[in-house]
Amino acid sequence: MRTHTALVMVTGLSLGALAFPTFSACGGSVAPAPPDEIPDASSAVIAACNASAAAVCGLQTKCNPAAQVQDYGDAGTCLARQKTSCIVSLVTPRTGANPAHTTGCAAAETLESCHDDLDLVIASACTQVTGPLTTGTACLRAGQCASGFCAIPPQSVCGTCAPPPAEGASCLALTTCGQGLTCHDGVCIRFVTADGGACDQESKECGAGLQCVGSIAAGTATCMPTATTVGATCDPTGTLFGGCDTQLSLFCVSDEQLSTYGTCQSKAVASDGMPCGGVHGIETLCASGTCVKQGDAGATCVARAPDDAPCNTVTGPACLAPSRCLGTALDGGTSGTCQLPAAACP
Repeated sequence: MRTHTALVMVTGLSLGALAFPTFSACGGSVAPAPPDEIPDASSAVIAACNASAAAVCGLQTKCNPAAQVQDYGDAGTCLARQKTSCIVSLVTPRTGANPAHTTGCAAAETLESCHDDLDLVIASACTQVTGPLTTGTACLRAGQCASGFCAIPPQSVCGTCAPPPAEGASCLALTTCGQGLTCHDGVCIRFVTADGGACDQESKECGAGLQCVGSIAAGTATCMPTATTVGATCDPTGTLFGGCDTQLSLFCVSDEQLSTYGTCQSKAVASDGMPCGGVHGIETLCASGTCVKQGDAGATCVARAPDDAPCNTVTGPACLAPSRCLGTALDGGTSGTCQLPAAACP
C-alpha cells in the first residue's frame, strides 16, 4: 500500500525526510510577488494555471483526500497554492514550460484515473518539457534543462541539470526522481501496480489501492487490493488480505477491544494543537498540519506555517506548499522561514 500519503507522525526524524521536502537558500533567495502580480504573468499564463490547479486539486479531492486534508486543509487552499506554484514555474527564465503545454496537460489530467494519477503514470500530454540548459548548468526546475531533469539536493533551492535517475538509482541526495518514479527509502522506484505482483515494501512498493500482504521475509508477499468503503472487512495484521485505502482517509481498526475491530473506518480530522496519531483506537489526520510527537505527552497536530513565518524541518511547523523552509546554518539548517520558490536561482 502506498504509505507516504497516510498519517505522518514525526518522532525526531526530519520533516523533509518524510513527506515535506525542505530547502535552504542557495546563496540567498528572493520570494516572488503574489501570483497575479508576478512580472510576465500574462493572461495566458494565469488562465493556464487556473486550469492546471483545477485539474490537480480535482484529482486530489477525488483520489487522495487524505493528502489534501494534510497538505492544504481544504480544496480552496489547494487551488490557490497550486496556481501560485504554476505561475512561478511558467515565468521561470529559460524554461520550456508554456501556457499551451500546461493547458493541454490539465485537460489530460481531468480524464485521468485515480490509479494512473497515484501511480505516477504520465499522460502523453504531460511529458516533461525541456529547456536549453546543458548538463551541469545551474537550474531551478526540470523544464529549464535539455535533459528534462534538475538534480536538486535536499536543503537546496537550486541544483544542476542532469540525466534523469534510472529506476533503482539512489535518491538520497535528491528531492525528486523525476517523472514516473518516486523516492522510497533512498531509492528511485516504480510502483507495483498489478494485483498479485511481488512486493517487499522496499524496492517493490505496492501502488494505489494495493497493500503488500504476506511474508516479506520468505519472499511470498504480494500486492492485494485494499477496501474502499467504511465498514468493509480488513486485516489489521496485513498477513492474510488487504487493509483499507489510506488515500481515502480510511484505516483498519486494530484494537480488539472495539466492536469495529477488523473493519475500515474513517480517520478523524484534528486541528492545530489537538491530539493525533492513534487516539483511543481511532487514527487521525491533521488538517493542514503534521502529527508531531511531543515527548511523553503523546502527539499533537502542528499547523503548517504560512509564507514568511518561522518553520522547522524537525519539530515543525512545516510550510504550506509550495513554500519551502529556507534554513540557516546556525542549527544545521533545521529552522528557517517559509518562502515561496523564486523564479530563478540566486
